[in-house]
Amino acid sequence: MKSLIPILCVLALAGSSVGQIGPAGANRRPKSAILERALRAQTKLKYSGVRKMVMRLGPQSKMNIERVWQDGSRSRVEFEPGSDDAGQIIVIVGGTRSHFFPGSNEIQVRPVHLDEPLIRLGEMVRGGRGTQIKESAGGAVAGQKTTLLSFVDANNNVMGRLWIDPDTAMILKRELFDPSGRLVGSMEFLRVDLSPTFDESDFKISRQGAKVVTIDDLLRRQASAVGVRPLRLPESTGYVLESVNALPLGQGNRAVSQSYFNRQGRRLSLFITRKSIDARRLKGRQGPGLATVTKTFGEITVVLVGSLNVAELQKLADQVK
Repeated sequence: MKSLIPILCVLALAGSSVGQIGPAGANRRPKSAILERALRAQTKLKYSGVRKMVMRLGPQSKMNIERVWQDGSRSRVEFEPGSDDAGQIIVIVGGTRSHFFPGSNEIQVRPVHLDEPLIRLGEMVRGGRGTQIKESAGGAVAGQKTTLLSFVDANNNVMGRLWIDPDTAMILKRELFDPSGRLVGSMEFLRVDLSPTFDESDFKISRQGAKVVTIDDLLRRQASAVGVRPLRLPESTGYVLESVNALPLGQGNRAVSQSYFNRQGRRLSLFITRKSIDARRLKGRQGPGLATVTKTFGEITVVLVGSLNVAELQKLADQVK
């Protein structure tokens, strides 16, 4: 999202349509019957409601109150007055995300894939040994009873929590913590209607005069702002460019941050900067269990981060252009 806290935090708490945790066919997902139900149910649910979203990265924070409509794989989110992103609208239909920004009168269009919060928890789980899911009563959220799933590491440190309605398998609340135990993102429904009536116009954005901006347009824009070439993974690699953001790295250094996914559910992050960069720092901010590969293009440094092995990442890095 434009003007949101950088992509690392967006990856922590964005969206509500849920896919699987981690790559398709992976057998390392912790076992939980209600979690499996939730994973299957999210793109089939029909509801409307109001939720509070909070995202944090370092000293920065962002809070939005969002009005949400979901009809299976279709959804609409409107950012309420008083929110940091007030006036913005997001509509997801047919695997395409259209995001309206009233300030610039733009509709940014890009692909949409898996649900980031659950992917993030999955990456944490796969990255550590002895990770468990603890199940308990979660109390009421938005007037609905819930089951609480706590994702904990081998030392019983909580990495994330999900509050799930046991009847519908809808995720009504979630929290994500960084390695220090700090809450870095949360979502909670304040009100929910499980039998709403929708109109076709609910899942459209019609704005005369608005400029339509593609994901490649965004890449060129952010690369120009950072002062780098708009390098990317070509589509021939099978990876789809999903999001592009400018990422502050401190001491005046910035990077263009790109997020990719493929049909197998694997995800990669690609960073481009003009200055030298510590790949370990980026790896640490992305999560445990990830590998990094660095490649230079003259004065430009590219870092690829993902759950692939180094040889696979290097092969992809060699195709960046």
